[in-house]
Amino acid sequence: MRALVGLFVALLYEFLRDKTAIFFTFVFPVLFTVIFGVLFTSFDKPTTFDVGIIDNDQSESSTAAIEALRLNPVLNVNETEAVMEMEALRSDDRAAVIEFMKGYETALRMNTKVTIRVFYEPRNQDARQIVIPAVTQSIDTADRMQTGSMPRIIVNPIATETVDLDPIDFFGPGIMAFSIMQIGVFGSINLVVRREKGILKRLGATTIGQATVLGSEVILRTFIASVQLVLQLAVLVFVFGLTILNVGPALALLLFGLLVFIGIGLVASSFAKTEEAVLPIVQSISLPMFLLSGVFFPIDIFPPVLQVISNALPLTFLSDAARQLLIEGPPRFDMWVNLTVLSAWLLVTWVVSIRLFKWE
Repeated sequence: MRALVGLFVALLYEFLRDKTAIFFTFVFPVLFTVIFGVLFTSFDKPTTFDVGIIDNDQSESSTAAIEALRLNPVLNVNETEAVMEMEALRSDDRAAVIEFMKGYETALRMNTKVTIRVFYEPRNQDARQIVIPAVTQSIDTADRMQTGSMPRIIVNPIATETVDLDPIDFFGPGIMAFSIMQIGVFGSINLVVRREKGILKRLGATTIGQATVLGSEVILRTFIASVQLVLQLAVLVFVFGLTILNVGPALALLLFGLLVFIGIGLVASSFAKTEEAVLPIVQSISLPMFLLSGVFFPIDIFPPVLQVISNALPLTFLSDAARQLLIEGPPRFDMWVNLTVLSAWLLVTWVVSIRLFKWE
């Protein structure tokens, strides 16, 4: 244990003496988060919003109300089967779904109040601030024109359990997962440098074993990652107003993901003898994950071939799990699938890296 702590302290001093490493580890990710956060929060809002219609009454009155909704320039009205409309709401293809209950026309003829239900996602600010008022205005106007009296129709907004992510909601957890990948994979470069300079060879000649060397590396990377995650969380919460949930479990998940990427980095370091040789290897590992793991954009917008590749990358599962925990976003995979895949990557990479570990 003393050797492990001593080696960790030595590695930490080595890291702190390298001002370039400190900048790209702590300052650069924060700047990266700020820059992309500003870009993602500056996207223009849509001028029209897709809403779905569920007409259970199929009457002249409900048809007239639907036509009034179609006349509203803010609303793009879609009418299919009820199941399809609710599925579209869950998959973020609808800002809201408007339901006309059976007996709608009968209630109006009896001059009694009747309720129209509007399903929406509570996190969707556009639904609350634009769509629901637009629906209410259209229905109220149509009702007043028909009766010339106080409105009989009550618009009842109902928050659903689906989640419609704003760009910053999607981006925030993704960039944290991406930063974890960077720390884990690119940390292997230092190991190659120590091997190239003969430091590992000298350590191997002492009583310090492989477990101590690798353990100290894990402790150092965990320390660095913890500081970086706290900085990124602070920026996302206090600068961009992101509401963060389940902070403890999310940080534990991200640090578990760090172990996965440290293992991948160790495997990469086993195939390189020099610093110049390991750089292209780690870049070829990180670049596909940067582009295809759904860190910045949803994987569903990719062509099918690229989606197959995306679904094989560990960062895909880490970023999906991070969104589920941090913002309770809609899952691409069940949480148990994310954890199982990450565990499989962890087991395979660490077994391979231990077998391929070289002192010189």
